[in-house]
Amino acid sequence: MKSLLKLLLIPVLFLSACNSQNLSSEEKIPLEVEATEEYEKEDKTIYRDSLKIAGEFYTPVNSKDIFPLAIISHGFAENMDKTRDIALSFVKAGIASFVFDYIGGHTSIKSDGKMTEMSVLTEAKDLNTIIDELKTYDNIDPDNIFLVGQSQGGFVSTYCACTRDDIKSLIAYYPAYCIRDDAIKQFDSVDKVPDTYTVMGFATIGKIYYVDAVSFDIYELMKNYENNVLLFHGTADDIVPYEYAVRASETFQNVEFITYQNAGHGFSGNDKIDSINRSIEFLKNNLC
Repeated sequence: MKSLLKLLLIPVLFLSACNSQNLSSEEKIPLEVEATEEYEKEDKTIYRDSLKIAGEFYTPVNSKDIFPLAIISHGFAENMDKTRDIALSFVKAGIASFVFDYIGGHTSIKSDGKMTEMSVLTEAKDLNTIIDELKTYDNIDPDNIFLVGQSQGGFVSTYCACTRDDIKSLIAYYPAYCIRDDAIKQFDSVDKVPDTYTVMGFATIGKIYYVDAVSFDIYELMKNYENNVLLFHGTADDIVPYEYAVRASETFQNVEFITYQNAGHGFSGNDKIDSINRSIEFLKNNLC
């Protein structure tokens, strides 16, 4: 059921243009996006391999009937409660947003699945399924789909952006590019991995998590991604060391790297406000 929510916001109008396969840069009509005082929230269920993905779809209410879309991914052992504030900020800026719970992404989720059956590649399947469905909606511009992710969600968003050809740009908040190295440090071979084991002192995951984590190198994928990337990381991150983001900033072809001094894994206060504002500006500047 859709519910109409009203927010106060000074209207802003912006235009941006890029090349299209069907139109030259001179012929391309820029996507016009307006800030809105109202938005609609719709609870959405999407199925992947008969498993339910529960999400929330936020769309602006204004004179435009087609919008860019940001799909926002939560981190490891979290849920969409952690990403809803970003979605609300984006939709107020005129950008449709989708947040969701990964299948098996947490012990407290609205989606199906168990954490012991979750991995970065099962989450990539979830995200790909979401992209494939939402891009067909009449009110979504398939040429302006953006992936946004926090921590492991940033890793998964990077994987999908780098293995598809329809993702306009990528935003990664303190992405967990350390996942492969962390897995290898815990077990030096797949034969030593038990059926289930505990990580970070509280989360029980399955062997599939290790197998999928070590099966590829995310840096080898990201070096081939040609579109723009916005990357955020804190220098005091004790979960994903800052050096992993530095390496990513040197690997992506087109990246803007924002560093927050003394920030940990997750932003708060002025760092959080700044990261969201920069993200909105990045999305605006990358519309076509």
